Amino acid sequence: MGLGLYSRDRDRERPMEAALTLAKTYPPRPAERLPSSPAVDSLRTVLDEAPRMPKNHRWGEDVEGMETTHHSWPDEDYTYEWNSAYLDRVFAALIEVIGVHGVGDEGWRSARWEVYDKYSECVNGLSYKRREDRWLDSAGHWLDGQYTVGGREILFSISSRSKSSVGKHYNDMLPYRTTRDVPAVGLL
Repeated sequence: MGLGLYSRDRDRERPMEAALTLAKTYPPRPAERLPSSPAVDSLRTVLDEAPRMPKNHRWGEDVEGMETTHHSWPDEDYTYEWNSAYLDRVFAALIEVIGVHGVGDEGWRSARWEVYDKYSECVNGLSYKRREDRWLDSAGHWLDGQYTVGGREILFSISSRSKSSVGKHYNDMLPYRTTRDVPAVGLL
């Protein structure tokens, strides 16, 4: 092996153990994509128009279609999120899928994975934070159930769902927990 950061077995063990633990927080991914329907096609059209992070941007610069948040504690950092107008379109399309197909495997439980994949592709997804020695999935919240029950109010208050009445309505339509009854998908 080379002289890279994770060239020794013991250097790779901790991140891999953490990845296996994190993987247990995820709901099962459906074997097949949802079949076409007016509601599903509407969601896919909205997702096809998703704002995306440019490949060569300077961290902290504004990005069209994104909201940028500056954090100064514990370290200086920036986070990006689809802007409120686009989020409302995603939530409205998901509400339509739930209204037509329900929250089961034929509806939301499958549709949420399409949103997760698009968010991971366009904004941010799974990453390993070496200094913190942990994995973080910035897209994991798209796989979560309802946030406002049983001590999960704090997650709702910081989620994109809390930014608009459309997001709140979407949240209220969801089942109460993730499938494995963890606090949140992609967080430990």
